[in-house]
Amino acid sequence: MTVVDLFSGAGGLSCGLELAGFKPILANEINKVYANTYKNNHPDTIVVVEDIRNISETEFLENHGIKPGTVDLLAGGPPCQGFSVNAPIRSLDDPRNHLFKEFLRIASKLLPKAIVIENVLELFRLAKELL
Repeated sequence: MTVVDLFSGAGGLSCGLELAGFKPILANEINKVYANTYKNNHPDTIVVVEDIRNISETEFLENHGIKPGTVDLLAGGPPCQGFSVNAPIRSLDDPRNHLFKEFLRIASKLLPKAIVIENVLELFRLAKELL
């Protein structure tokens, strides 16, 4: 079973998914330090180090030989700081709050068999106001 990991960080989610039988084939992370750690943890996975907002979903898949509907799982954890009840200030104006839409944009082109999106519960309440 294959997985594409967005907002992959150092690869913790992919590590757990590997233990469950998934093979990470493509990941995206904006932070170079985290992406390098991901590459060390998952040397066979292609890691795209780029702001997801600057990635064409079509090119993201086509450049890596992925056809819509062929990936088993799309996984990821868009930033949650702007949604978290533990944040010092929660604001709909926090630009990180809109990054979950980028996850959905990639999902709409990738058409995976399943999706796992990890985030805080407040995402569901506040996301309605952001859509």
